[in-house]
Amino acid sequence: MPDYPKMEAPDAASFDSKAVITAIESGKSYQLGASWAFYAAPEYLIPAGAEVAGKLDLNGGFSPYQAPILYVAGKLTLSSLNIGRAKLAVLPGGEVKIGTLKIQPSAADGAALYVFADGKLSVGKPNVSGKCIVNNGTLTVDGSLDMNNGLTVYNTATGVLTVTDEMKVSNSARIYNDGAVTVDDLKINSDGEFHNCENALLVVNDECELERSTAIYQRGRASIEEMTARGTIWVNCHTSVNELEAQGAEFNFSQPIQLRFNELMTGAKADIAIKLYGEDMEELYTRAKEAATYVEQVPGAADVIVEQAMGLPQLVVRYNRGKIARYGMNIEELNTIIRTAYAGEAAGVIFENERRFDLVLRLDNDKVSDLNLDKLFVRTAEGIQIPVSEVASIELVNGPLQINRDATKRRIVIGVNVRDADIQQVVSQIQDTLEKNIKLKPGYYFEYGGQFENLQNAINTLLVVIPVALALILLLLFFAFKSVTYTLVVFSTVPLSLIGGIVALWLRGLPFSISAGVGFIALFGVAVLNGILMINHFNDLRKRNRYTMSTNRIIARGCPHLLRPVFLTGLVASLGFVPMAIARSAGAEVQRPLATVVIGGLIVSTVLTLLIIPVFYRMVNSFPLMWKKFRKNRCSGYN
Repeated sequence: MPDYPKMEAPDAASFDSKAVITAIESGKSYQLGASWAFYAAPEYLIPAGAEVAGKLDLNGGFSPYQAPILYVAGKLTLSSLNIGRAKLAVLPGGEVKIGTLKIQPSAADGAALYVFADGKLSVGKPNVSGKCIVNNGTLTVDGSLDMNNGLTVYNTATGVLTVTDEMKVSNSARIYNDGAVTVDDLKINSDGEFHNCENALLVVNDECELERSTAIYQRGRASIEEMTARGTIWVNCHTSVNELEAQGAEFNFSQPIQLRFNELMTGAKADIAIKLYGEDMEELYTRAKEAATYVEQVPGAADVIVEQAMGLPQLVVRYNRGKIARYGMNIEELNTIIRTAYAGEAAGVIFENERRFDLVLRLDNDKVSDLNLDKLFVRTAEGIQIPVSEVASIELVNGPLQINRDATKRRIVIGVNVRDADIQQVVSQIQDTLEKNIKLKPGYYFEYGGQFENLQNAINTLLVVIPVALALILLLLFFAFKSVTYTLVVFSTVPLSLIGGIVALWLRGLPFSISAGVGFIALFGVAVLNGILMINHFNDLRKRNRYTMSTNRIIARGCPHLLRPVFLTGLVASLGFVPMAIARSAGAEVQRPLATVVIGGLIVSTVLTLLIIPVFYRMVNSFPLMWKKFRKNRCSGYN
């Protein structure tokens, strides 16, 4: 649920007594906010226990205060209510019943209608547009609710919104539900959106219909009796649909945070974005659909979606220029007549108070849908009326819905999510499949982006970062021991830990990822600690005694003492990553590989370090004696 306007419940004792309404005189209509019609105040209150019925107007246009507010803590019953530059707030325990509610586009900023928790509002015929409604209590619409012109409704976690008939979300309207919404019919069109947030409940008793350029973002629970989908449905959690008719609908299963990050970073909502570049949109869409059928057969590829680039209905008029010339007519005149008949042409302006509307001239809806040019007549240069079909033909075709470009080149995107597979292996198989089966025209080509592109960039970064990290580890070890030999002995724990990390990923069936690469960098730093501990202890034993001990005696005495600290060093670091390794919540796909690498690498390196370091230490310290003995035998041989 995004941030929404919030209001605080006022203190009843702070109201001016003249602004407290306990009754409306018979035959009068209170113009709240207007000093000439009723007492002017910034806030009005219908107190708890009061039962008010009559006529009220919350226009607020003549108020000396900006956006006066009517708070209702008692009961208010109105046949109609007009909200202009003002606000209505239903306090906890308040009950409001309105026959016809109108919220004007000029309503005050913020929430024009605010229902607090435990507040109740019942509306018969709402007419709202362009503003904001916040419901924390119970909002009941006894009829249809038409949301349009950018109206935004926030139904919070404590909110219960019930529409007994049809809810229509259109003209860029938005509804964010974090509570419970129950409707009879739900229709979304004209860039409308319905966001069903986590822990929310959406119940559609009859039909849910999505038109093109619309979306339902389903992250909570939803129960839908019948759905007709031509738009986009993003499903993240439990959704129950008894009957589904999907006409060009797209389904995507993802996590909400991951989806947004994918879109922000790569421009695609899916893990892999297969981009097809070319010139002709129809050819691009056809080839993309064909490619999608092959991509779906690749193991690990799921939720394959082709960007909806085609499907916009277009009227195409083709003129017979020879006949137009014989009748003495011109193209511009015919264009004006056909455009006026089917699309409409402004013929004047109508003023309603401060608002103005264009007077549009066009054929009625029945004749527009008929598309019969035989019934539409035009005059020739000689004044004879002829049907437009004599000089033109018209047909309804599907044209480009949108044209997207990258670096001025037209492109269409095939979105692919990855399930239980390595994203790089999936992309490699997709590349091989498409190169083998899809024959593209000259100038058309595929590119691969999304998370795969991020992976490639991150791998290139790791190819620089990992050698630098290893070089720094070597440098710090040299500063600690002042010996190249001991530095290399301690550094031998790094490949041991590398073996453990790879084996741990393989045992858990996890692919290599960026988080796993970061885990290896962290592992290298922790793994050398045990080696440093052992070498320092061996050197201390050598220097501690007055008489020099043999290397074998140093190792025999030092290893039992090192057993506990070495195991504790690896165990403490490993236990710290256990919660990440078994995580199942959001973000676990990043935590698990990192923790698995560190835990597996430390376990293996700890065990092998106790075996390998003493062996290497004996070899390193025995080498001078062996070299000295070798030289002595060599010299004696010459003599």
